[in-house]
Amino acid sequence: MTEQPKPFLIRRALSLVGRILFYVSISILVILVIVMISSRLNNGTPSLFGVSLVTVETGSMHPSIPQGSLIVYRETPMEGILAGDVITFSLTWESTTTHRVVKVMKSEEETSFVTRGDANDTDDPEEVPYGSVIGVVVFSLPLLGYLLQFLRPPGYGLLIVIIIPAVIVIALEVKKLIVLAKTSTPK
Repeated sequence: MTEQPKPFLIRRALSLVGRILFYVSISILVILVIVMISSRLNNGTPSLFGVSLVTVETGSMHPSIPQGSLIVYRETPMEGILAGDVITFSLTWESTTTHRVVKVMKSEEETSFVTRGDANDTDDPEEVPYGSVIGVVVFSLPLLGYLLQFLRPPGYGLLIVIIIPAVIVIALEVKKLIVLAKTSTPK
């Protein structure tokens, strides 16, 4: 058995790493495209596999959820929302709020929630009816909300993060095909 020269093994290892990175990049690209299409279909709120994403725009939930965090939330039945849960809700069409439930108010007509931001000293002035609850926060990722904002239209984030790398990957693959075609043609 003959030993392979080291440069060959290094090239082969780099090729394998390159292929892995290529397929991971393509997978991320597909997921991002699905999230962006979902965002268009859900009035600007990205959603995938029953969970939705939103960026925390204020510091009212600091320190548990800092400003700029990406929060992941899911729809939850009314009975599943308890005091201590963090919910995202919308009392107006223009904005959403993410605050902690401090008290569940039940009456014969409806269930509503008293909420408060963790950084706030007082409860929110309005109770949140269940019909205004968008979802319960599953987890948050600090600072990643800024990335989501960067990728949203009309900015150039989508172009920089998805389209330019895709063009580079395609160009590199075309280059490989040209080199392969030149080396495999008989002389």
